[in-house]
Amino acid sequence: MKKVLGTIAVVFMASTLYAQTVVEVRTVYESGKVAEWAEPQDMKDYVFMGQVPVTWENSSIAKPKMTCVMIGGNILYRKQKGGYDAYSSYKIDLALVQKILVAKNKLKVMEKLSIKKGPQGYLAEKMDAWGQFENPRQEGDYVFIDGKIPGEPVKTFLITRANETQWVLKTHEEKNIINYIIQVN
Repeated sequence: MKKVLGTIAVVFMASTLYAQTVVEVRTVYESGKVAEWAEPQDMKDYVFMGQVPVTWENSSIAKPKMTCVMIGGNILYRKQKGGYDAYSSYKIDLALVQKILVAKNKLKVMEKLSIKKGPQGYLAEKMDAWGQFENPRQEGDYVFIDGKIPGEPVKTFLITRANETQWVLKTHEEKNIINYIIQVN
């Protein structure tokens, strides 16, 4: 009886991983909405955003989901051999980014979010700065932009979310993944 119940539980858990609906997740504050899938899945319609480092995993699914969002994903893909990959169902509209930058190249930087490798947590810093951005470009499935944010090194950013009101720009340091929340209008 225990074996049958265990098998039913495993089948139920696996089916819930496959059946989760994919929704847009704009920032790490919405990481609870990240869909969690398991192998095997056909991921050809989704953009691979990166691996969630194995050392970042812990007993809670919260940090891998937060990391998934921070690297631009809204689907946390559990691999059979262990670990996670992050995928996105969202594709950046380069034409929209270019249109906004034609109207104005200085945009309001509202917040800096970072997540650190290891047991350390997540940090959110309010910002009140104007960033200057230029040279948006498509490289494969990704859209990058060059920018200057006061107090931050000059960088090239990966745009992980972009609409008419808000952008999320990603970069990383050796042990941190960093997102900047940009107010567009």
